[in-house]
Amino acid sequence: MKKRSIWQDILYYGIFLIVIIVVISMLFSNGNGSDPITYDDVLNYFHNEQVTQVYVTNKNVLEMVVIENGAEKQVSYKLKSFEMLHSELFE
Repeated sequence: MKKRSIWQDILYYGIFLIVIIVVISMLFSNGNGSDPITYDDVLNYFHNEQVTQVYVTNKNVLEMVVIENGAEKQVSYKLKSFEMLHSELFE
């Protein structure tokens, strides 16, 4: 039986630890690296005329490009009802 050196053990367990850290960080991240927005944030973006692009996906997710602090930012929000958003914005 061939014996592994201490350096092989360090390399093996080091890579194993890195993989564990990456997997855990991916599980707890929210995808785009920013804080989730609220429904009030969505309304404020529209009322403050910060929205430059907007569309709703087939899963009722509102995707927007907004101007925040002088830079464009992609944000998403899962709508409960598109009709509710429409009525609050246009009535």
